[in-house]
Amino acid sequence: MKVLIFLLTIFSSIIYASATNKEHVLWDKIPIPFIIPIGQERIISFPDSVTTRNTDLNLTNDKLSILNNQGTLYIKAKKDFEQVRIAVTLQKTGEVVLVDISAKPNAPSIPVEVILKDEDPTAITSNTKLGIDYVSIMRTAIQELYAPQRLIEE
Repeated sequence: MKVLIFLLTIFSSIIYASATNKEHVLWDKIPIPFIIPIGQERIISFPDSVTTRNTDLNLTNDKLSILNNQGTLYIKAKKDFEQVRIAVTLQKTGEVVLVDISAKPNAPSIPVEVILKDEDPTAITSNTKLGIDYVSIMRTAIQELYAPQRLIEE
């Protein structure tokens, strides 16, 4: 029984770690540095739908592509470029978040989630959107071990 509990704990830790493989950045009026690997896509998520505004004439479509999908920006760098500031406006509040984007060959590709200063700090560690918590992981593991095959959900 102790081995089973140990294995369930390890299993739940692995699932929790893979579900939270994001870098969290707190927006506190300081521009957020965001480095993109050349030839790869990097994701930056905001708590609300956003619009972007590029005021730098040096940043053109041949260097960068940005796909905006309801609060998530999918950014892909095509060429190496130095830091450029982009204004991201949250649609509900009208608040402007400044992001300093640059592209380097060996930059990390970990997704970034922007947390607003007014948000609940426990929202960073909770996975309520995914429906993943320790209780549901334990229930699933126990059900896989002991339930009849006809009751196990795929």
